[in-house]
Amino acid sequence: MKKLFFGVIIMAVMAIMIDTLISRPFKPGQIPNGFTNNCSNCHFNAGGGGARNDFGTLVETRFLSEPGEACNVLWVPLLASLDADYDGITNGVELQDPFGQWASGQPAPQIQ
Repeated sequence: MKKLFFGVIIMAVMAIMIDTLISRPFKPGQIPNGFTNNCSNCHFNAGGGGARNDFGTLVETRFLSEPGEACNVLWVPLLASLDADYDGITNGVELQDPFGQWASGQPAPQIQ
């Protein structure tokens, strides 16, 4: 019985670690200038994981290719035009792509 219990614990820890590893490397690269603030673009914790900030919550609820951690962020003009944190500055302006024209894999946009 103890072996089964420890086996379940080990599998749970491994699942959490894999989930974390899957989300960290590529998510910041799915929004313009995402590597500037890395995980803190969407999470309160700068290391990622845990509670999401206003932008992260908006992305999670409306701008993912599908539910779950392995999905992709959909950086589109609508997301760029919204103001997730209600500071009077749109997400696109904050990320230096005011019209949502940037695409993953392109160089980071810079406003002149």
